[in-house]
Amino acid sequence: MLFMILFPISVLFTVPIYATTTLNMGVLVLLVTAVYCFDKLEPWYRKIYVLIVTLLIGIVYALFGHFVMMDPIFIWVSSRWDPVIVSTACVLLAVQSIEEQLIIITVGFLLGDALLQGMTGGLGIILGSAAWYDGWWISILTARLTAWCFESVMQLGKNTAGFFYERFKSWKK
Repeated sequence: MLFMILFPISVLFTVPIYATTTLNMGVLVLLVTAVYCFDKLEPWYRKIYVLIVTLLIGIVYALFGHFVMMDPIFIWVSSRWDPVIVSTACVLLAVQSIEEQLIIITVGFLLGDALLQGMTGGLGIILGSAAWYDGWWISILTARLTAWCFESVMQLGKNTAGFFYERFKSWKK
């Protein structure tokens, strides 16, 4: 509830944190939410796994964004959306829970965006730009809907297998 109230308001404000770097306050709310979710993860080795996958996603986001900028042959959809698509696909392969997806997408995309800006020598870096929020929302929605579909298919498979098992078991009597 607090997130749903603070996030839309905080997106309207930006704070300069360095001479050429500006931080959108919505990113700060997302980071606090990600840290809270990370703190609630159990067991401890799951936290290490999430940290490693977050670093991987950040590096994949930055490198694929850099590849797209350096050589247009890598562009599938657009230079802005391709790193988001590839990173979201990697997140889907790595984790299924909403907390882990939120942590990895938020921190990984911020890390990747910062690395990408650093690699390209971007002036006037805005952490949490409108384009970044578009990619973040699309990734969260895609990851959640796909994970939900996978879970539904798995549950359907379990129910179907259980149904046929019970049917075959009753025929043997």
